[in-house]
Amino acid sequence: MEETLKIRILKAVGNDAAMRDVLVELMERAQAEYCAYCTSRDRELVYILCENRELGGRIPEIREKVRASFRMFTNGFEPESDPLERIMYRKNGPSVAYLLGNPRVESYFLVPLAFGSKVRGVLFLGSVRKEAFGRNDIASLRGLAEEDGERSPLAFRMGGERDLLRRLLAAIPSGAALVSTGGDIVASNAAFADTLGVRDELPDTVGRLGSLAAFNLQGVWDEHEILQRDVVDREIKRSAAPERHLSVSVVRVDGFTEEAGSLFLVRDVTRAREQAEMREEMIAMVAHELRTPLTALKSSLTILAEEGGCGIGEESAASGDPARRFLANAVRTAERLGMLVDGLIDSSAARIDERPLRIERRDTGAFIEDASSIFVEPMKKKGIDFRVFVDPDTSRLAFDRDRLEQVLQNLLSNSVKHVPSGGAVSITVIPCAGCPSLLLPQPLVGRVGPLSFADLCVRDTGGGMPEEAVRRMNRSIETVDRPVRASLGLGLRVAQRLIRLHGGSLAVDEGTVGGSAVHLYLPADEATARVVQQYRAAEMRLEEMLSLGLMPEVFCIENAGGEPWENALSSVRGGARIDPRRSEPREDGLLVWPLDASFAVGIGPRESGAIALPAGIRAGRSIARRDGMNLRELVRASCEALDAHELVPALKGVTE
Repeated sequence: MEETLKIRILKAVGNDAAMRDVLVELMERAQAEYCAYCTSRDRELVYILCENRELGGRIPEIREKVRASFRMFTNGFEPESDPLERIMYRKNGPSVAYLLGNPRVESYFLVPLAFGSKVRGVLFLGSVRKEAFGRNDIASLRGLAEEDGERSPLAFRMGGERDLLRRLLAAIPSGAALVSTGGDIVASNAAFADTLGVRDELPDTVGRLGSLAAFNLQGVWDEHEILQRDVVDREIKRSAAPERHLSVSVVRVDGFTEEAGSLFLVRDVTRAREQAEMREEMIAMVAHELRTPLTALKSSLTILAEEGGCGIGEESAASGDPARRFLANAVRTAERLGMLVDGLIDSSAARIDERPLRIERRDTGAFIEDASSIFVEPMKKKGIDFRVFVDPDTSRLAFDRDRLEQVLQNLLSNSVKHVPSGGAVSITVIPCAGCPSLLLPQPLVGRVGPLSFADLCVRDTGGGMPEEAVRRMNRSIETVDRPVRASLGLGLRVAQRLIRLHGGSLAVDEGTVGGSAVHLYLPADEATARVVQQYRAAEMRLEEMLSLGLMPEVFCIENAGGEPWENALSSVRGGARIDPRRSEPREDGLLVWPLDASFAVGIGPRESGAIALPAGIRAGRSIARRDGMNLRELVRASCEALDAHELVPALKGVTE
């Protein structure tokens, strides 16, 4: 019977009525709602038969499947021209069963029509039912495909492509899941739930996953979907104890199956982070252990030189006496090793040092005199001209004495070491007109103020710094935590961290001829310091939220009504938290850091939609992560939106 049916199909090509009759027979035989046949003469020819017109919405899907299968079986290339099509319907009247829409193709199978050892066409039979075709139904049409027993129908159920992808997921060693465009979890492997710590059944959406797992994937998913870009190796941390870290990637897999549009990959990197921290701790411990014998070695060499009547300065190094040269070089080598060890220790301490600052307003000139006193004699011996100038407008600054002294002495130590005899070292403290743009996003500078900054500059006539070290120091602050070799500015790295704790910044003059100049930019008064510290507090909270996998929104908020911030934002749904502290639990609502009475920076979780703002309040919004993923860029975008009125006076979570 199959041989007769095969011949009827082949002969019906070009005769629409005959082809319709044979396709109707096949549809009834398999109890299918869709039937199609693809073949070719001068160009591809596709016949598609649907149960009725309500099912016509699936024609593009059927066309693609049957054409792709035909090209696969015939090893043909995709033709340049579109196929000739004949679209037919078995029944012209409406069917109540399909009035609610276009039922999807849940099950289908493909039969290659072989004749004379060649595939002449491909037959497609599909159904809206998940379990439409049994084994006997498929086997009954095997004769259409067999030619020397080499071919069999290919059956697919409920998107058989997804079953194939499931098997691929199971073979992936890390956690993996397929997700639909709407955020539904289509399929996953066992490692996905294990890595996320989900003990019960895995939820059906990425959003619900956050309520069961200690890791929040919603932010990474939002970035992937909203910003339409792949996210690769994004590290997020667990929101509960014990602390764990995940590396998360989400990439597009369009074209594999209708149900799944993206692939999630997660792997636990906690162990790798612990090993990195152990290495850093070991380096710090070794550095501490080396400090004592190095100090003893330097002292012994110095005593030996003095008792032998040998100096250890430049004159001894230039002396023709081999013993004096040896001792001078040995002492200098011990000093360099000691400085490297001190730098490693200081760098480790700067990373973990969380002691609160003790900011007090002090006499700037007196502080510099005290901090530099230990270098006065060494500079006199080398004939270095040392000068200090403090502008009257910066004669009193607010800072932590111990930490700023550590920075200043570190810089002076480098200068004394590298400036030759007859050189010069100077410290100047003057008002800084251009500092605000270095410490705050430019759009904020014109909205808050007045701002006052000081430029404390240590300048010398030494050999200058390596260009690579200068470039590293002057890069954006996001690169500070990257590894820095000791020979490329380890001491400056420590200084940079300590200055940031003050709400300031460190920069090095580039292209300086015959020396170097290091600038410490500091807030010059309490009001300016508060603006910078509020901005830095918002910056730290944003980094914390991003590390948890969240995708928050950043707001620049104008308060033109003159109301206190607590009153102006009292209508925020769930309440607005003003001046939140880092020690407080993470809030789900709007967090606001007022920079002054009329302008504030806010951060909140991303939500869809916006509700009218209270009178006198305007806001601009941007979504993290955007172009660099730092608060400076996000604030700039928020201010641009504010100026352009793109957030039509509205702010998420605010009620009328």
